[in-house]
Amino acid sequence: MAAGSLKGPMDALPRTVLLATDNVAKQKRLSWLLEGLELQFVTPAQLPSRPGLREEGRSHRANAVRKATAWSLAFGGTAIASDGGLVVPALGARWRSLHTQRFAGSERSDAERATALLDLVGPLAGQQRRAYWREVVAIAEAGRLLRTFQVRGGEGVIASTFARKDIRDGFWVGALLHFPSVGKPYARLTPEELRRVGDHWAALRSRVRRWATETCRDSERASA
Repeated sequence: MAAGSLKGPMDALPRTVLLATDNVAKQKRLSWLLEGLELQFVTPAQLPSRPGLREEGRSHRANAVRKATAWSLAFGGTAIASDGGLVVPALGARWRSLHTQRFAGSERSDAERATALLDLVGPLAGQQRRAYWREVVAIAEAGRLLRTFQVRGGEGVIASTFARKDIRDGFWVGALLHFPSVGKPYARLTPEELRRVGDHWAALRSRVRRWATETCRDSERASA
């Protein structure tokens, strides 16, 4: 059985899962989704080879699926990947959530991206500045897609300013996405406040773990 197989008479869940990203902060997020399920995790840096991969999909789902399937094939087992972006409805065609991480140019710093977005939403006021995060997680095994999960995070507004210290782990949006109900940007929210505003990662964790539990239960019944 492959190292990351989801099926087998003895194991309803994989013993080892590839966290299909080079971003250390994202690796922590993905492993947190499966925390407590007695799994081991590996990263792309531990593999002897890696797939040639570009994020060219027309949706976050397409990108997440592309990453999960390609990396799971290279790994020969199970991989989990994600793709997400900020949605700002009032900007229309002037903004694409797919380009969040590359906004304003791939050579720009995160602080420069944050400043560029502030300039872009400058003419907007009130509810026109509302925004939310969309994230998609995909799980695949040896090149075969197993499941996707898509969530929309709680709605906030783009702040009028930001603190550079709130840009952490490459997630520059966290310094700008402000939640009036708690009076803080995403980057400063406590675990309890994240739950209250509808954190996208918390929602994903609930769905992924529910699916994993059901997969385990079904496998046990089939092997009984």
